[in-house]
Amino acid sequence: MKKFLAILLVIVFVTALTGCSKLIKILDVLNETEAPAEDVTPEPAATAAAPTDAPEVTLAPSEEPTGDPNETEAPPADPSFVRILEPGVALGADLDGDGLEDSVMITREAISEWGDYEYVLKILLGADPENTYVYVVEYCYECSACVLDCYPDDGRMEVLISYVHSSNDWTTVAFRVINDGGLIDDFTEYFGVTEEAMRAFTTEDGFEITEQTDVFGTRMLHARMKITYRGFFMVSQDYTYVWDYDADPDTDEYWDITLIAPLEVEIVNDEGIVQGAYTVPVGTRIIPVQTNLDDYVIIKLPDGRLGRVQLEIRSWEVYGDNFGIFINGRKQDEYAKMFYAD
Repeated sequence: MKKFLAILLVIVFVTALTGCSKLIKILDVLNETEAPAEDVTPEPAATAAAPTDAPEVTLAPSEEPTGDPNETEAPPADPSFVRILEPGVALGADLDGDGLEDSVMITREAISEWGDYEYVLKILLGADPENTYVYVVEYCYECSACVLDCYPDDGRMEVLISYVHSSNDWTTVAFRVINDGGLIDDFTEYFGVTEEAMRAFTTEDGFEITEQTDVFGTRMLHARMKITYRGFFMVSQDYTYVWDYDADPDTDEYWDITLIAPLEVEIVNDEGIVQGAYTVPVGTRIIPVQTNLDDYVIIKLPDGRLGRVQLEIRSWEVYGDNFGIFINGRKQDEYAKMFYAD
């Protein structure tokens, strides 16, 4: 019996201990819930760097690209090559395209007290330094010369000289190394090329020439030319009359072309297309504006219309006493009083 009571007391004691332990755990949980949060000291925030005395740098705004960024910019157009020859100054240029520098020079010497000069043009080829090509202008009042390149793809440059002498007569000569090299061709025409016209040369349009004609009286014409291996080549379609439109034909007879006979014309537009026929009556003042110096002249009528007439220039060598300038098959002097230079 005592043994049983001892076992019973052990069981009660153990049970008590177990319940107490559970009670303690419950109280601990309650205490954790109600207890204040753990005191955590926050890490100090990063301190900003102190400003320095260095000046603030402001970047300039970049230009925004224009156009297609993938598009390659086209190279500039090849400028027209022309160099004016100054007396006594040698100009170096590759005239014949052989890679050697050639030399061109013009000299001037006064030969009279009345303004007459002698000019000497010298061309020395790099491939033939022992021989100098010489062209002499025995006398003139005015002379201009240049080196130019009329056709950049042909491997040649040209030398041009133009001078005026007695009675305002012009002579122009072009020089060009022939295709075989070493030799120089020269081509002569009787028109003028001023220094201003040389400076205004372009590869596309050539240079302007001034030429005298007796078609409808002594008049001056303009045209545009280039130089080829065959000589001068006319770039413009026609010669254009140099006309003083401000001149009063009533006070300056030189500019007056008043018909004394009817003149048959083809009315044409600006493109030269025939619009019909017309007879210009006597007493009408006409103005020649264009010609090819071969078979036609275009005149301007008082109402602004353009009329084309037939032209024929007959030389004395071929026609003898029947030489002269003919308009529509008749001598031009039968149509108006023409004024000619002495």
